Amino acid sequence: MTVKPQCLSVLLKGGKVMPNKKRILVVEDNKSAHLLWSKFFVGIASVSFAFDIEQAKNMFLSEKFDIIVMDCCVPGHSPNTMDLVVLMRQSGFKGPILANSSVHKYTSLLILSGASHSCTKHEVPTIVMKILSSLFV
Repeated sequence: MTVKPQCLSVLLKGGKVMPNKKRILVVEDNKSAHLLWSKFFVGIASVSFAFDIEQAKNMFLSEKFDIIVMDCCVPGHSPNTMDLVVLMRQSGFKGPILANSSVHKYTSLLILSGASHSCTKHEVPTIVMKILSSLFV
């Protein structure tokens, strides 16, 4: 099931976009994903993007986020964000961390490191919408 942006109001409480937007940190090195997801979440959530692990770490330590979307391989094609997930959990982050990759064993590594959800890249908007709807209940 894919949730389209215009259908979001049905998912959120009372059919209204909530005034206190949730903050999402997206750790992703694919600029196309940044463009797509930023358009998808307009008016729904405040989204910050990090292109690499160091930028993500700095943003995480200096800002407050409600949801984290974590590519398993940033940058590149080998899983390398497990330590970042561990750091986030050890720092006290209790919110959802969504591991995403087209390779299931990579998302499994992030789940073992502390991520709470996993999906492929094309499923990110749908899963984030489900998470957002549960946060507004």
